[in-house]
Parts: sequence; C-alpha cells; structure tokens
Amino acid sequence: MKTTVIVPTIKCQGMKTKLVSSLKSFADPLNFDRWIEPFCGLGLVAFNLQPQKALY
Repeated sequence: MKTTVIVPTIKCQGMKTKLVSSLKSFADPLNFDRWIEPFCGLGLVAFNLQPQKALY
C-alpha cells in the first residue's frame, strides 16, 4: 500500500519524508490518545499522522 506523504514547501536537513509511511504503519494499529513530538522541526510526521490531540 502506497501512502501519499504531505510534504511542506520548505525543505530542510533531516526531514522524515522517507520514514512517514513506515511510522504511519506502526502508529495506525495503536490506540493512542495523544501524539507527543519532542523534536517538531517542520512537524512532518505529526502533520501526516493527523492525530486527534498533539503536543509539539
């Protein structure tokens, strides 16, 4: 299954673009209430996972 990754127009070193589909496959079956993103950067992972609640 190919996941479409939402990529921001701003490019920066260390973007997790290639990891989003893998991280999404790990996070989807989990029933979590809040996503905590300690190193937000551009917020690419959290933006693509689209959690109900998030702490950046």
